[in-house]
Amino acid sequence: MSVFKKGQKIVCIDDSKGKMTGLKLLKKDNIYTVRGIRNYEDGYTGVFLEELADGKDWCVKRFRPLIDESFGERICAEITEQVKQEQLIEA
Repeated sequence: MSVFKKGQKIVCIDDSKGKMTGLKLLKKDNIYTVRGIRNYEDGYTGVFLEELADGKDWCVKRFRPLIDESFGERICAEITEQVKQEQLIEA
């Protein structure tokens, strides 16, 4: 079972050279799109990336989900509004 799903945006957190190829194809902090997922019997999970049509799957541990910035903005706006309401009640 994968922590990611097809079409999801993910961020590279480990751009070290690939163990099998010795190539450094990923770039840390770059955003990638999951093209597909492969689960192996040994528990390894790999993701195929839209941006790299190299036919290789990359270990899921190299990525984290992209956090939706609009979510953070909505939370901040809600907190600001709540504080304003509390200040009105106190006044």
